[in-house]
Amino acid sequence: MTAGRPRPAYLEIPIDVLDEEADVELGQPVTWGPRAASVAEIERAAGLLRTSTHPGIVVGGGARGADPALCCLAERLGATVITSTNGKGTLPEDHPLSLGAGAHLSAAAAWARSRDVLLAVGTDLGSSDLWNGPWDFTGTLIRIDIDPAQMTVNARSDVALVGDAGETMTALASLLGEVAPVPAEATEWRERIGTEGRNEGAMWGKEIAAIASVLEREAIVAGDSAAVCYYGLRTNLPSYSSGSFLYPTGFGTLGYGLPAAIGAKIAYPERQVMAVLGDGGVMFTLAELATAAAEGLPLPVVVVDNGGYGQIRKNMEERGYRPLGVDIPSPDFPAVARALGCHGISIDTPGRLAEELAEAFTSDRPTVLHVMEGKHR
Repeated sequence: MTAGRPRPAYLEIPIDVLDEEADVELGQPVTWGPRAASVAEIERAAGLLRTSTHPGIVVGGGARGADPALCCLAERLGATVITSTNGKGTLPEDHPLSLGAGAHLSAAAAWARSRDVLLAVGTDLGSSDLWNGPWDFTGTLIRIDIDPAQMTVNARSDVALVGDAGETMTALASLLGEVAPVPAEATEWRERIGTEGRNEGAMWGKEIAAIASVLEREAIVAGDSAAVCYYGLRTNLPSYSSGSFLYPTGFGTLGYGLPAAIGAKIAYPERQVMAVLGDGGVMFTLAELATAAAEGLPLPVVVVDNGGYGQIRKNMEERGYRPLGVDIPSPDFPAVARALGCHGISIDTPGRLAEELAEAFTSDRPTVLHVMEGKHR
């Protein structure tokens, strides 16, 4: 719990042990500080970055909280930055060097191929983000990670900087010059990646625009393993800080979005927090609406309904299978919401979504906003 990658740890104490009595001596709290990369390796990496003509940075969830260090390093390098889903927002997505969170897109793979030096920070470069295949990258790869085992996962590093992301990026930046000009290619890559992302998420474009029009800069959005999130929100809803987009990367856990949003709202009561889920996924944790209602949380919950497990249905059809077990009749979600102590509203236009969402952020309880996929096209 106190060393290596910061993350939850599970400690089980058997009941019979808890029932025991004994004279014990309490130990001192264990102190832990960030692991530091070696000075020699940092200097080597800085030298490679200084002489790079097309540097790039890819950032994952391991850099969460290192936003200022990333911004400083990217600006001194004049390096464009793309993030994994968990790294979304670590560099504000309206920054001229930000290419967003579309690492899975073919345009992002082309960007990676064009880098002579790529700095990967706190990311495993895994298939949960690069689901269209690994990047065919031939340049020099520098990796920063607090876990030494990550240095050879999915791509072997040429320079391995084992240490805290923020501390290591700050050390690198100190060995570079002043702020570099934004490279002319940044605009081209932003447009190329952005266009592909908008095309991929076009089905939900109006709803995403409606959501974006209401969100404050520090808002937190918890998404679920739903097409509206991994094809829509991931690349098309701007984020401006790390940890502002919560998503079940890896296992793709259905039902994650609602309890994640509840936890975020309790942790940050002053910030806007909302959840976006599909009709299939929300059924896994629907009862948690009662928890949020009991806590009186002003929590909007947008349910985008495609009549079952839409992605699995699509996958079956593409493989020539007869869809089985994927067409699930939806309950009356607004009625269910009201039965569990929440507000429940059926949304018939994107304008109505924006209006009701704004009101839900100031309500005395959660509000379920039921959107039928395809209705607003």
